[in-house]
Amino acid sequence: MIIYEVNLSISGEIKEDFLKWLPSHVEELLALPGFDSAYSFTQLEPSSTNFNMVIQYHLEDLKSLNSYFDQNAERLKQQTFDRFGNSFTANRRILKKS
Repeated sequence: MIIYEVNLSISGEIKEDFLKWLPSHVEELLALPGFDSAYSFTQLEPSSTNFNMVIQYHLEDLKSLNSYFDQNAERLKQQTFDRFGNSFTANRRILKKS
């Protein structure tokens, strides 16, 4: 199993719109081959200016994740940037179950 983790820091100015949009974005990824499930987490210690959360996508294997990177990642990242601009940041990491 592979976990593709996206750590988000969202400006308070766009928080409500971002949270309304996010489920459809997650569903779009879950429709891709190899994506099994997704879990979202919110940071318990609130930031003074941003809303912080983590989305973890569980994938069958690294091949599925690489396929996503090759075929869909840039398009989806650009769509998100086009909608929200610099009002959020996203840091990603890839984890493998030991």
